[in-house]
Amino acid sequence: MNIKRISLAIPFFGVALMLVQSLAFSADQKPAFGDCVLSNAKPTQHFQTKVPGVLTIAGPIASSPTGYRGSNPSNINGGDLYCLTAEIAYRGGLTSVKIVNLPWDALISGNNKDFDFTVMNVAITPERQKVMDFSIPYRTVNPVVVVKGNKVLTESQLKTAKVGIIIGAKRYENFLKDTVGVTAIQQFDTNADMLHALMAGFIDAAFSDSTGLMPAVARSNGAMKVIARYDIGTSLGVMFPKGSPNVALVDSILNDMKADGTLAEIERKWLLPVLGGDPVALPVWGK
Repeated sequence: MNIKRISLAIPFFGVALMLVQSLAFSADQKPAFGDCVLSNAKPTQHFQTKVPGVLTIAGPIASSPTGYRGSNPSNINGGDLYCLTAEIAYRGGLTSVKIVNLPWDALISGNNKDFDFTVMNVAITPERQKVMDFSIPYRTVNPVVVVKGNKVLTESQLKTAKVGIIIGAKRYENFLKDTVGVTAIQQFDTNADMLHALMAGFIDAAFSDSTGLMPAVARSNGAMKVIARYDIGTSLGVMFPKGSPNVALVDSILNDMKADGTLAEIERKWLLPVLGGDPVALPVWGK
């Protein structure tokens, strides 16, 4: 098995590493979170945060331009993950959010505890649960296969192709190795790094969640295409430093958001339009 880690320098990461969104509001006034539209739910409980009154979230924000919409972390004003975070913060009675740009491998290592939680479409896996805590799933996604727009790659050819995955995606790595039979896997810090490598010819295919890859493909003007999905159902959750006191409250908020339709509305408004197509309509490999 030849598994390599490749890190490509992306100019985007030269931006400021921290963003503080001010959310001052009174009892009869909702906080302002860019273009996010908050629900009419009222805060009933309050988070215990690292900094009183401030929710600190962390992650490789630049790697999710549709989840956190903005040209850089200083002007984020929308996106499905940002608006999900905004709603959770609001229902948790907080008045501000600080977003810290943290590399993916540092985020999932369990060694950094200087944040309250992260909403970065992190897959809930047994390996990660050993070092981090997770909420109940807020979304279930499947991985897709992305190639160059002029590339022909069949299901049988995937096993001999050079396939890229994200660092820490152990479940996908094991699936590609043990089930598909892929022998050349390369790991990348972010989806953006991986897709740059794809276009540069370092890999033949990119393999990651539909929500992570499809928006970039939709913006590529045909330079890339999604050719298939695998129905292996990955659950995504809010991730916390181990021992966080906020897991139960986030679980309660997510359950309420599912019940009152807020979660579905955030996906309808912010996620589905940027995917460029319905993942359900893709050919299914591995049947």
